[in-house]
Amino acid sequence: MTLYKEFQETEQLIQRILVGNTDDRDEPAQENIDKNLYQDEDVPPFISPYGGRLTATSAISLLNRYCSMLPHDHFTIITPMWIKETVTNKHGFDCNLVTIVLPIACPIKEEIKGMPMYNLKSAKRSAALNACVKLYEAGELDPLTMLPMRYTAVDFDDADVQSCFLNWRNDDMKRVDDPDYPAPGTKGRVRKHRIQFPAVLDSVPDESEYYLHIIKTTTAFAEPKDTREKALYDLLHRPEGFGFMTQKPLPAICDFPMFMTVGEVSTSLDVNYAVIKLDAKLLQLVKQFHFFIFEQVLAIAKKFIVFEGKVNCLYVVPVKEDNGYNIDWDVMATHDQIQPVTPPPYEDRINLKVTPENYKDCVVTPWYRVLPDRYIVSRVLEFMTPQSHFDSDSYVTFADYYADKYKLEIIGDKSQALLEVRNISSRMNCLLPRAATINSFTDKQKKLVSASQGDDKTNRGFAEVFVAEFCIKYDFPGVLWYKAIMLPSIVHRVFMLLVAHELLTEISESTKYGNPKRRKGEEWRPVSSNMQIATLSLLAQVEEPTPITSVDRINNPTDDENPRRPNIMSIKQSLYQLQQKKLSKDYPWDEKMEPIDIERNLSTVTVMDIECYDEFVSSPLVPIMSPTRVLSPPRVVVGSKISAAISAPPAKYNDKLNILKMTATGNGPELRDILTALTTIKSHDTFNLERVETLGDAFLKFAASLYLFHKFPKFNEGQLTNIKGRLISNRNLYYAGERFNLAGRMKVEQFSPRKDFMVPGYFAPPEVEKFIAEKKLRPTFLIGVYFPSSEAFDGNLSKESMAMVRDRFADCDGTAETEPECRVQNAMQLYIHSQAVADKSVADCVEALIGTYLLSGGVLGAIKVIEWMRIIPPQDNFATYLHTRVSTVLSEKRATESDINFLLSHCRPDVEKILNYKFKDPSHLLEALSHPSYIRNRLTRSYERYEFLGDAILDFLITSHVFENCGDLKPGEMTDLRSALVNNVTFASYVVKLGLHKFLCSELNPTLDKAVITFVDHQVQREHQIVEDVLYLIDEEECHIAEYVEVPKVLSDIFEALVGAIFLDSGGDLQTVWALVYRIMCKEIHAFSSRIPQQPVKVLYEKIHACPVFDKSVVIDPDIPKIKVGVTITKNDWQHTVYGVGKNKSQAKRAAAKMALKVLGI
Repeated sequence: MTLYKEFQETEQLIQRILVGNTDDRDEPAQENIDKNLYQDEDVPPFISPYGGRLTATSAISLLNRYCSMLPHDHFTIITPMWIKETVTNKHGFDCNLVTIVLPIACPIKEEIKGMPMYNLKSAKRSAALNACVKLYEAGELDPLTMLPMRYTAVDFDDADVQSCFLNWRNDDMKRVDDPDYPAPGTKGRVRKHRIQFPAVLDSVPDESEYYLHIIKTTTAFAEPKDTREKALYDLLHRPEGFGFMTQKPLPAICDFPMFMTVGEVSTSLDVNYAVIKLDAKLLQLVKQFHFFIFEQVLAIAKKFIVFEGKVNCLYVVPVKEDNGYNIDWDVMATHDQIQPVTPPPYEDRINLKVTPENYKDCVVTPWYRVLPDRYIVSRVLEFMTPQSHFDSDSYVTFADYYADKYKLEIIGDKSQALLEVRNISSRMNCLLPRAATINSFTDKQKKLVSASQGDDKTNRGFAEVFVAEFCIKYDFPGVLWYKAIMLPSIVHRVFMLLVAHELLTEISESTKYGNPKRRKGEEWRPVSSNMQIATLSLLAQVEEPTPITSVDRINNPTDDENPRRPNIMSIKQSLYQLQQKKLSKDYPWDEKMEPIDIERNLSTVTVMDIECYDEFVSSPLVPIMSPTRVLSPPRVVVGSKISAAISAPPAKYNDKLNILKMTATGNGPELRDILTALTTIKSHDTFNLERVETLGDAFLKFAASLYLFHKFPKFNEGQLTNIKGRLISNRNLYYAGERFNLAGRMKVEQFSPRKDFMVPGYFAPPEVEKFIAEKKLRPTFLIGVYFPSSEAFDGNLSKESMAMVRDRFADCDGTAETEPECRVQNAMQLYIHSQAVADKSVADCVEALIGTYLLSGGVLGAIKVIEWMRIIPPQDNFATYLHTRVSTVLSEKRATESDINFLLSHCRPDVEKILNYKFKDPSHLLEALSHPSYIRNRLTRSYERYEFLGDAILDFLITSHVFENCGDLKPGEMTDLRSALVNNVTFASYVVKLGLHKFLCSELNPTLDKAVITFVDHQVQREHQIVEDVLYLIDEEECHIAEYVEVPKVLSDIFEALVGAIFLDSGGDLQTVWALVYRIMCKEIHAFSSRIPQQPVKVLYEKIHACPVFDKSVVIDPDIPKIKVGVTITKNDWQHTVYGVGKNKSQAKRAAAKMALKVLGI
């Protein structure tokens, strides 16, 4: 509206000047009329081959429109240079000759002259038309419309551009008719993928030879003193155990840990220990025992699965060590049924004999309980009887306890020995450490995690003692029962290791890098557990993310706009919350207030730690309501190399990167590293792909940038960025992974045997799987489906059973849950050979694989796997681009060093001294310092292409350094550190600190100069402190305003362009570039690593008691790009409103958050 009002005022002024005053004007002469009024078409128009017509009258506006689309900052207006000359034509008359020099970013470097004209206007039009014709011939104008091509416009149908996208699919598009339909490559696009079962686990029809593989376990903890713990320790050392049988030999795989309630157990698989021939009878016995273990002993086999016997054929057999390992056929022949939990007959109770010989190490279950658990008998207490004194004062004897609580009377031997027992955990996920073994957990956290996983039953705080008469004793050997607890986790880990090995083999065979087979005497490095990730995985099950508290309940106790929804929760959730309340009552302090455990950390404890511990244990349990009460300092996680009372020593100067030293030779990546790259964060394992994915992402950006830089030397930075955006997009990476079914090889869900476990060889019947696919149902339809044991065992579904499935679907009356396309849920998919994976997760896994090969084989190793996945076409031989030297005006001898030094204003020695680097070809320096407005430079382009390359180089090198030297950081912290170091503000600050801004080659530009000087003055006042947010604070009378200081992007562009120039000048020597960058940035790298800067908005939201509420953005003045955002916070029961001002909403919001934190005193 403001512009419109100004237009009206201008029009009214013109009317006042002209209307009624035309009588005083002199009438123009006929000569002037003929010369100026009707000579618009004195320059013949240009007609394109497609029929487009370009006239001289429109050429000037078209030329200006073209220049406005060239790269520039918002401080600069790009225009051509007009040079007017007076020349004498052949008739001896003076004429006007206009020459046009196009901006530096234009590919046309030569001067463009028009035709000599008597009229200056016509001379300018003639030159402009010639310039437009040149632009058309250079492909800068659209061949049909004759309009300027968009700066970033790319013809993706062009053959050269298309050749970059070997995996791209155009048919996989977002639906126009469904706005909520997720786009390809996004987190919301979740597709069903066929699980990639290892080929070594496939069945071999009509083959009787089977390979035996022995599961070996070794305790990684000391022998316990507690009798119940020692009993389990002894069981783990017994010779009885399990093995696997397959029809194909298995490759050697790495060792891995299992975590039992008593401690860590190192596990290995002795593959191909023996070859055994099985006839039909013995095979039937093996299959029967295999299913018996999972269905009855462990009770995790679903009722709707049947034997398939085609894929994933890994059969469990009992083995015994006796001068070697042998299959225990007697155990398989003897045990095929677990008796139900029912009260035993009267005669059995009367005749019961309790001796160590028939009860020690056996599994028992109290039959009087509603939900009975299983226990190992650790000791037979022959010195105790039911008449012995009960441990609690509530009862006199054990007999009294059972008579009062369970109404049970002992009818057998009154002097029968009692049983000391140890609960066998119902949680069969042995991939994660037990909460009780993690010292960094507080007692409250240990109890919460244990309660959520069922481990709380295994450590009740007192020794459980049973009366044998009230228990069922199982015949199945207790040692096998206890070791069987690990079987689901071992099966799962072995399966994933075989998947990883198969992928490793495929890549090795195609790239000729890596050796999936270990030589004699060589072994794979064992799977190592990252306790930091394991801790987060455990806590993620009991701690919800901190909610963003935006409602101030003090000043606004009700939220009328959002009525509260009814809180409906399951019984399991209710019980768990009751447990949380009880624990909170028992432990009324916050976990962060709890000091470290002195006894467990005696070797690293300090005097301050002891004082904190003494103050904590001496304080009253009920908090004293005093405003001056001093809380114990925050708890420090145990395991840190540096004590809480001692500050960290200064980091050493290290300008070397090990990644750059690695070569693509040797054995290649470790098997455990491939497994890590296949494990997503949602898997909640002891390792995941997050850290290595960050590294792979940075390298992929560098590789794509360098590849496009050399492949398309005539493309501008906008076009390169456009192509790069598609090349490294999650969508393209998903297609790359889809080609070799990466989604079917990944681990995307937490391992939960009770919830979903794939019994090897067993799936939903193929007829049912086909029915589910035809009806497009979710696999949860199978819940409640039951097939007879005979059909489950032989795999043949009867007509009656299939009819039952159809009838069940019909009875649902259309209410059976259908599975929408691309919004698949993962629940129970594995029973139909599938799993649901988000496109984004596949893209992350692709980047993780790139990072894995980068770590093992360096840059060349990563390039090999990138080309194998066809992200970069193998036929372009990208490796040769690493050290390719680009042609320059010096190498082509189109200019001399003197010409370049002149355009650099002879600043080359000063810049080289600052950088401590001497350019072999100074034309690289000229291009890196040439601003788009520097029209005098007719030798090179402006710096945009170099900045495009340098940005990717910096990101890769800094990420590599953070990865190598900041291993203790959490993945989120690593991302924050990377963001703090790689951003425009940081780079611009370095340019000012080094004084490089003085050497920018540009035309006179007061607006840009003012912005640069403002930022320079700001940094000088701050003594060149480099922080992530550069804020200029303005105090006003009634409010606080923080203005986001405009950091001219040209300053950061200079830094990135210089890095790109040095890389090209050094022949692609990344180590040389990093040594230079590290010398400049080392101080901030070390400082930020110690205290990682965080986004102010994120920090403010984490201050939940501040209740931050951001207002809507307000445009201060439409003519000036300034946005204001307010935020209201609560401090000491009072509300405060502060404001932020910036060029856009994001900047204004960050400025407001920074001001709010200042008000809060943070």
